[in-house]
Amino acid sequence: MGKNSGAGASVSSGAGYQARVAAYYLATGMCGFEQRIPGLQDATHISFETRESIDDLSLRLSAGNLVYIQAKATIDFSLSGELRSVLAQFEAQEASGSLLGDWFVLATTSRASKKVTQDLRTALDIFRSSPEAEFFRDQPKAVSDIIKDLRSAISELQVEAGRPADQSLADRILRKSMVELLDVEDRAVLETAALVLIHANGFGASDAVWGKLIAECLEYGRTRRTVEIAALKARFDRYKSANVTSDEQAGEDLLQVEFSKMDFSTSKDVLLCEIPEDSTILPPGPMIMEFKRFGDDCEERLNFSSENITLQNGISFKL
Repeated sequence: MGKNSGAGASVSSGAGYQARVAAYYLATGMCGFEQRIPGLQDATHISFETRESIDDLSLRLSAGNLVYIQAKATIDFSLSGELRSVLAQFEAQEASGSLLGDWFVLATTSRASKKVTQDLRTALDIFRSSPEAEFFRDQPKAVSDIIKDLRSAISELQVEAGRPADQSLADRILRKSMVELLDVEDRAVLETAALVLIHANGFGASDAVWGKLIAECLEYGRTRRTVEIAALKARFDRYKSANVTSDEQAGEDLLQVEFSKMDFSTSKDVLLCEIPEDSTILPPGPMIMEFKRFGDDCEERLNFSSENITLQNGISFKL
């Protein structure tokens, strides 16, 4: 096992993106969607905030090997900065006894440096599938220089950790490593793809299912949980369209959102109201209304009771 890398600070700053990455892998796994990493769609367990060196997430595949994931929503190509820290985690994970079939993944978004999302990603993909001699013979200098720079950085990290510099071990680390471009932030392209995939697999309320996955992954990260994916899939199957009418609790679950850990401000109220049958200004029945909370004079425009809302003009609706 690797040493605890002290993930507390990263949890507070990157937990949202980390949870979305986990939710994406869980959603694609539940829906049987094939990934770049062989066998990832058949992962059996997912672990959050582990005490391994690569500590954000890990997925155990059915063959027994592991996919270790470090999630960084944005990162620059700097071998003296955060990228060096990621490499240090990769080097320490390898030193702790990583299996030959394991994967080391840097998950990031298109907000990261293009040298990470394009150049580094390409260099690692080509190096992984090429013999060393042919790689350095055939690849452009810009690509081969990236691998040389990474080799040098890993050798330095080995020495700093009290281990001998070993280029063959550095190459083994690099051949296990990949950059995954996962734009799963709010309204990003891969979040939209996840919603389409969830809907295509029979989940009627795809937005709610996706939101529930993210909320659960946030909680799993906070409590450092390991989750069996088959059990999670069985639990989420109750949210498929064919089951919604027969399971009232499933609907309740999807409507429940925990705000206590979120930090946000708002100047609007969005309310679900019941318009009475005798209304002459609005059609009767349930209606979602959005109001500005404050007027131009900074006075509140709405008065709430335990069951009703009253507007400034005296009209009242049942909440």
